[in-house]
Amino acid sequence: MDGVGVIDNADTSLHDVEISGFQIDGNLRELPQSYANSGNGDHNAERLIDFRCDSGNFGSNISIHDMKLYDAYSDAIHLSFFNNVNVYNNFVSDCQHSGIYFISVVNGLTEGNKVFGITSDNLRYDNCVNNIFRYNTLYSFTGDSNGAYKGGQNGVQISDQGFSHGGGSNKPTTTTNVEGYGNVFSSDGLRDIWIDSAGKGVQNVYVHDNQGASINTDGTPVTEISFNNPPTVEMSEKIFSSIFDILNTNLSDSGYVNQSSMFNPDKTLMTKGATSAWIDVVGYTGEIKIGNDTYIPKPGNESALVASGTQTTRDRVVSQESTKKLTVGSDNNLTVDLEVKTTYNVPEKNKITILGKSINYTSYKKKSENTTFSKTFKAPLLFPAFNPPNVSVVDFNGSHAVVYVPELPGIVKIEYRYKNSTATEYRLIGYVGSATNGFKSTDYEVTENYLFDNSGMMSRGLDGLYITDKNFDLSKLNVTVVTPYDNFHISHFEYKVVEDDHLKFFKWGFVGILGYFFIFGRAIHKIIYSVVGKWI
Repeated sequence: MDGVGVIDNADTSLHDVEISGFQIDGNLRELPQSYANSGNGDHNAERLIDFRCDSGNFGSNISIHDMKLYDAYSDAIHLSFFNNVNVYNNFVSDCQHSGIYFISVVNGLTEGNKVFGITSDNLRYDNCVNNIFRYNTLYSFTGDSNGAYKGGQNGVQISDQGFSHGGGSNKPTTTTNVEGYGNVFSSDGLRDIWIDSAGKGVQNVYVHDNQGASINTDGTPVTEISFNNPPTVEMSEKIFSSIFDILNTNLSDSGYVNQSSMFNPDKTLMTKGATSAWIDVVGYTGEIKIGNDTYIPKPGNESALVASGTQTTRDRVVSQESTKKLTVGSDNNLTVDLEVKTTYNVPEKNKITILGKSINYTSYKKKSENTTFSKTFKAPLLFPAFNPPNVSVVDFNGSHAVVYVPELPGIVKIEYRYKNSTATEYRLIGYVGSATNGFKSTDYEVTENYLFDNSGMMSRGLDGLYITDKNFDLSKLNVTVVTPYDNFHISHFEYKVVEDDHLKFFKWGFVGILGYFFIFGRAIHKIIYSVVGKWI
C-alpha cells in the first residue's frame, strides 16, 4: 500500500490541483492495527492525501487548505517531488505518522496549520528547497500510539535523507534554504525542532521568532490523555482553541491590515446601450469583526475599497474613462455611482472635386457619451467613539495594590508597566482573516481577560490587576489601553489608600492590647450568659 492514500494520484504526474473545504476521517480505531504497517516501512498505510510524482518528473502547483484531517494510520498530507506547494489553514489531529510531510518539495509554503501530532513529526521536510513554515501551531500528543514509538514525534523535522526505513526513493535535491518563524510549539515529544543531516547535508536553515507554549484545556489536563483516553477531534479542537486564544503568533492588535492587491471582485456586468460596467466594494479600510458585528473606523464613503471595470461594444473607441461618487444613506447603505465617459470616432463621408473629378473620402469626428451606473452595498457599522476609561487604583497599604480598568466594548488589550515589570491583559484576540475575494480583515474573539507577566509581581485577580508591592508607588505605574484603532495612555488614576493590616491593634501598645482583650472578653461573657444563664 506504499503510495496509496484516501486521495492520491496513482503515481501519475500531477499539476495545478487545489483541495479545500471538507474533512477526511481515517477511522483508524475501527481498522485492524496491522494496517498500520502494511507498506514497505513503518506506518506506511492509510495516508489521507498522498500525492507523489517521480524524482525525474516533478509535479507542480499544489494547494491544500482549509481541510480537517484526522484519525489516520499514517500521514495526513504527504507530498513528494513537487514544485510550488501551498499548504495552509488545515486542521490535523491524531494521524499516526507525520501530520504534513514534504519530500523534495521546491518552493513550498506551510502556513497557519494546527497540527495535533503523535508518534512522528507534526511537520517534516526531507530534501526540500526554498521552503517556509510559519504561523503554525504544533502540539505533541503522547497517548495511544497504536504500537508505534510513543513520544517519538518532533514538532518539526528538517532532514536530508536518501531512504527512510528502507522505503522511498533516492532524492535528487538537497535540503537548502528552509526558514521557520512565528510558530507555536507545545511539545511533550522528543524535540521542538530537529535538524538531521543524515544525507548530503542541510544547508541554510533559518529558525527564528518561534514561541513555546504550555497547554490549558477546558477541564481536561493533558496528563489525563492516555492509552485508554485517546484524543478526540473535539478534544484537539478545545486544546487548540485554548492555544489560539492567546498564543497564535498570527495575531493583530490593530484593525488596520496590510492588504495585497490580489482581490477577486464580483464582475457582474450592468449594461446600458453600448456601455457595460461592473462595480464591487471588496472591503473597507480598517474593517474588523467582533462577534457577529462588523465595524469600520470611518463612514463607508471614506473607507470603502471600490473596484470597477468598463467595456463597450462601440467601434473605433478612443478612450473610456470613469469617475466614482460614493454616498452613505441614513440606512447605512453605501451607494456607488460610476460615471463612464466613452469617446469614440464616428466616420463621416465627404466629397471633394479636384481638376473636375469628384473624389469620395472618409473623415472621423470624435464623439463622447456619458453613462452612469449605480450599485448599493450594505456598509458595516461605524465603530463607536471610544473615550479613555477611568482607571482606579486601590492601595492596600502594606500588602498590595489593585488596578481596575472597567469593561468597555472595544478594548483589545491593556499594557501595564510598574517599575521594571510589564504585563499584558488581553480582552479581545484579533486574528487576521481573509474573505473569499482576497480582502483581509481582523476578526476579534472575546477572551477571559488573560494576563501575561513573567516577573511574578503582577497577577490577575477577581477585582483587577494585583501588584504585589508593600511599598506601592503610584508614580511608577503606567497603563495603556489599546483599541483596534487607537492607543490611550492613562495619565490620571482614581487613587485611594486602604488600611489592610488586620493586626493593627498591636500598634496601640500593651495597654491597647489589654483593652482589646477586655472588650472582647466581656462580649464573649455576655453571649455565654444569655444562652446558659437561662438554664441555671
